[in-house]
Amino acid sequence: MNTQTELNKSLFSTRNDVNTERTALNDSLKNTVSGKILDAETNEPLAGVIVTLRKGNNSTTTDKNGLFTLNIPENSLTDLMAFGISFVGYIYQEYEFKRQDLPIHKDQIFLHGDITLLGEVVIIKQKRKW
Repeated sequence: MNTQTELNKSLFSTRNDVNTERTALNDSLKNTVSGKILDAETNEPLAGVIVTLRKGNNSTTTDKNGLFTLNIPENSLTDLMAFGISFVGYIYQEYEFKRQDLPIHKDQIFLHGDITLLGEVVIIKQKRKW
């Protein structure tokens, strides 16, 4: 074999590898829900918000900019799905979507503070007996 033939085979192989990786990446992005979560009152991004697929064990958290990407594996796909958003001190939200709508990107999801008034709290300290 001459050097030109080996080079052509090498380039062809590399192109196929890149195309395979690109296809795999596109397939993985196809089954995603992504977006940005903000505080409804201040419009500030919320870091550490938990985003969970309703059926399944898939979840993710938002980064410091409030951004998230939730990957949905093939075996979790159904015709109608939902993802939930929860964060301490905020009202839980859930969004339903259809499989054919994937990928989904929500530019802004606003979480509202949960104002729950607690009743009286009594703290009792006992004296130690030595």
